[in-house]
Amino acid sequence: MTRLLIPILSLIFLPLAQAGTFGDLSYRVVDDSIEITGFDPTRTGHFDIPNEIEGKPVTSIAEAKDGNPFLPGITNSFSYSQLTSVTIPNTVTHIGENAFILSKLTSISFPDSVTHIGKNAFYAVPLQTIEFGANITHLDLGCFGDCASLTEVSFPPSLRSIGERCFKGCRGLERIDFGQAATSIGERAFMDCPKLRTVHIPNTITSFASFIFQSCTGLTTVSFDPQITTVGYGMFSGCSALTEVTLPENLTSISPTLLSQCSSLRSISLPNTIKTINRGAFTHCTSLESVAIPNQVEVLGEGVFTNCSNLHTVVFPATLGQLQNGGTVSIQFLFPRCPKLKNILFLGDAVPTFPTFDSTHHPNARVYFLEGNSGFTNPTWRGFPTEMIPSQQATTAAWLLANQLALGTDLNQDLNNDGYPLLMSYALDLDPHQNLASVMPHTTMTDQSLSLQFSSTSPGITYTVEQSEDLKTWTSTGITTSDPNAFGITTATLPTDPNGQQKFLRLSVTTQ
Repeated sequence: MTRLLIPILSLIFLPLAQAGTFGDLSYRVVDDSIEITGFDPTRTGHFDIPNEIEGKPVTSIAEAKDGNPFLPGITNSFSYSQLTSVTIPNTVTHIGENAFILSKLTSISFPDSVTHIGKNAFYAVPLQTIEFGANITHLDLGCFGDCASLTEVSFPPSLRSIGERCFKGCRGLERIDFGQAATSIGERAFMDCPKLRTVHIPNTITSFASFIFQSCTGLTTVSFDPQITTVGYGMFSGCSALTEVTLPENLTSISPTLLSQCSSLRSISLPNTIKTINRGAFTHCTSLESVAIPNQVEVLGEGVFTNCSNLHTVVFPATLGQLQNGGTVSIQFLFPRCPKLKNILFLGDAVPTFPTFDSTHHPNARVYFLEGNSGFTNPTWRGFPTEMIPSQQATTAAWLLANQLALGTDLNQDLNNDGYPLLMSYALDLDPHQNLASVMPHTTMTDQSLSLQFSSTSPGITYTVEQSEDLKTWTSTGITTSDPNAFGITTATLPTDPNGQQKFLRLSVTTQ
């Protein structure tokens, strides 16, 4: 018997998204909720977005996939709108891609319901103020880019990511408060914000993309919470006004081009936790004068100090490891176009793989080594002219060379008649050419304590902190002194008197 199989075709009909208009708005219904897809661009002033349409909650300001009926050829909800302000209801959770691009809004406040703001949502909008809700988690690519009138921005703790180019080109931005927000910052997120002056990076941020603050040409001061261990590629490159950078004291690697083209940076203190200084880290830092390589560094990348045209002194630690590529990198690739380089000081034994001398790039360079250290030769070593530093001058050699003072200079003299001998500048690692009265350590008082911070790692120096109630009798009793941190900074702390008795702290330095 022949069996005939007849196929049966089953059709499943899915409901189409409904669309319509509601006053000055167009919308569509998706999953029993409303997405706003368009707005009449001729409306001006203020507009309240309704929290529901046809009894369904408005949950999204979205892209008009089928076009904005009020603005043919445009697919963005409020783009080109003439509104200066808008109220977003607390039913909305998502602001879609390009939603308000090139509109005329001057302020925006997001309800706590909004968790995500899409790509370029407020690109090139003349916003002066932004208030984020308590549950925002993601700011997408370029969502506030080129908002040139924005002057400050604060992020709530809920924020988890700041997208690529999120605030790029916000040329009026003066202040960023990260608070305890964000775990990641995207590439070029704050690039080209020339009015930004200071930045502090909290330890809640654990992922840094490339060039985050590139070309923020007004940025002068940068600091990090100490727990941070990595920073982004070229993070501050082109920040030409940057003069002070406090790197995190647990940092292990200097990323490539981290501070390249920071042409106002005269000095940089590197924490002792650094093991790798990657290629181009300080290229074109044309004001940089001296650098001390930390004692755990194992790798120096190519061109680390390229075109540091005022660099005159580099100090290598006693623990210097192998240079990158087994030492086959020529010195010209470490210090190319550094014509003023004249002092290369080794605090330890010679490194056999250290590159050979190149008179083209630094014709006046000289290698200094300490008496008793092995592997060096006179009158030259690896082509460099050499000079041995006697043991009695060894403790102060690095500081004197870095400050362009002659080896063996008497530290008891007052070089610039500011009332402080050179010994004080040496002990506290201060610039001996400036007036010390304005930069000496000073006490900080809270309700619980009186404290004093100071640099405390200069060789051959004993540091003593004492307290007094009458400026006559001094004692170290009751003072807690910390070990030096990765930057060599010690903190001395004295509890305040519960009865309000006035107390004073003083710091003394003596040679051992």
